[in-house]
Amino acid sequence: MHPRWPGFVAVFVWLIAAAGPRPATASPLRYESRNVSFGTSCCWSIGGAVFFGGAEASGEDTFEGLAFPYHRLEGVSRQMGRIELIAGPLLSVSVRYDDEGNPTSSLYEYGPGRLSARAPADFNGVGWTFAASLRGLTVDVWCEPTEYDECFDGWPYGEVTAALGPGLFSPEIAAALGVLRQSRGGSYWMAIDEIEGAVGDEDRVGPKNLSGLTVHAVVPEPGLALLSLVGLGMVAWRRPRRSRRDRDTSMTA
Repeated sequence: MHPRWPGFVAVFVWLIAAAGPRPATASPLRYESRNVSFGTSCCWSIGGAVFFGGAEASGEDTFEGLAFPYHRLEGVSRQMGRIELIAGPLLSVSVRYDDEGNPTSSLYEYGPGRLSARAPADFNGVGWTFAASLRGLTVDVWCEPTEYDECFDGWPYGEVTAALGPGLFSPEIAAALGVLRQSRGGSYWMAIDEIEGAVGDEDRVGPKNLSGLTVHAVVPEPGLALLSLVGLGMVAWRRPRRSRRDRDTSMTA
């Protein structure tokens, strides 16, 4: 057998392994090119709220213990988790009025901030965290009660939206999902109702109605592993040539 064949065989086996089926830990995700999206959502009328009106906006939320619907992830907690967010400063407040001068809707826009999510450990596995920057946050009060419009049983209602910047999964959840720890954007959304406080108040509170968190995760690209292995193969190819040349030189001497 040619002395180089064992090296070729080893590299070939590694290439097949790298290009073969992905590990079971990655199976819960649906592939969308290089990125995958997963969401957490729940439809409880309790467990969250947004605080706005002042120089900053903040929020708190809860999500179901099974953070990734329809998928059972091994090794990580499925406990009820918590989301916290904060953004600011207040950039603008836009108010729409009726013919009588009564505010009918309002829009609050805040600057960059941050979002964090965490689930504590349970008997199913270890706890995990996720954190990301917020590019900004908007509180849109669709209806402000007036003499002519009682909105929702006399309560204002609306929604909170925020675009996520780069984020980071803790090692445990990244491994369970089969993704890189770094994320690439996403979004957070919360429907709010029974808002307390009027336009102009600095301590308005909007309890949660519905909510959802979506993060764009990145699947490791097999091509990078293949390139690395090819590079190792080239090193294995060249080393015997250098060694034989050295031996030839020594024999001539």
